Amino acid sequence: MREQEVARCVREGLTDKEIARRMAVGVPTVRTYLRRIFDKLGIERRAALAGWTAPAAGR
Repeated sequence: MREQEVARCVREGLTDKEIARRMAVGVPTVRTYLRRIFDKLGIERRAALAGWTAPAAGR
């Protein structure tokens, strides 16, 4: 799923522009994915998303 790919890229610390290049989409598309992710998770910041997608210890 594209949203999961965007979330992984955010976790890696990539900018919107870098994510767009990696996924071969436009920056507005990346921002749309981010907005959808934030809405689904009830978060507002990239840092919260990075923490949400971090793997749990011991997995």
